Amino acid sequence: MYFGFVKEKEKERAKLDSFNFLSRNQLNFVVFTVIERRDVPGRETPLHLAVHLRDATSAEILMRAVVDWSHQNENGWSSPQEVVCNREDNIAMIIAWHDQPLAWAQ
Repeated sequence: MYFGFVKEKEKERAKLDSFNFLSRNQLNFVVFTVIERRDVPGRETPLHLAVHLRDATSAEILMRAVVDWSHQNENGWSSPQEVVCNREDNIAMIIAWHDQPLAWAQ
């Protein structure tokens, strides 16, 4: 009786794994779409907001989500340019650290 229960659980787990795979892909698409939104006042991305708020943790999370830091706001400023002008060394290091693997991969 125990072995039958284990086999049923394994079948359920296999179904859930395939469902979770689809769910993860869909979730990644939704998260990416929200992160890259540009229809806000000033056309600023969440990374711009993290820079304005001097929030290194949010910048780290966004850079791990592989956001495009090169997007410019309506004034033509990218997030790294604002980081340098605001003299936020820790956020500048976060952006540079996460950008380098992408640069070397090309």
